[in-house]
Amino acid sequence: MASTTGFFLPNTPVVNEKIAILKPISAIQVFENEDGTSRMGLLSQIGPGVVLEPCGKGFNERTAKVRVRGYYYYVFLQDLESQSGGSMRAQCA
Repeated sequence: MASTTGFFLPNTPVVNEKIAILKPISAIQVFENEDGTSRMGLLSQIGPGVVLEPCGKGFNERTAKVRVRGYYYYVFLQDLESQSGGSMRAQCA
């Protein structure tokens, strides 16, 4: 059940709800180093129809960490909020 608000959430609440985006958003791939630290990769774009799974805080208060097809990215909360018309901050905390 897709809506015209930018993405949809499942009707039943679950931990780490998945989000199917309808418009492209910017994303920065996250790589895990052998010592457990992470580093940022290149800026890229995630296209419409891709399912994001919020999984934590980003590198600052304006970003969130998401998983896409087994890979991790930082995305900008503003990009998600502009599609939804609502706040993603609580979900991505």
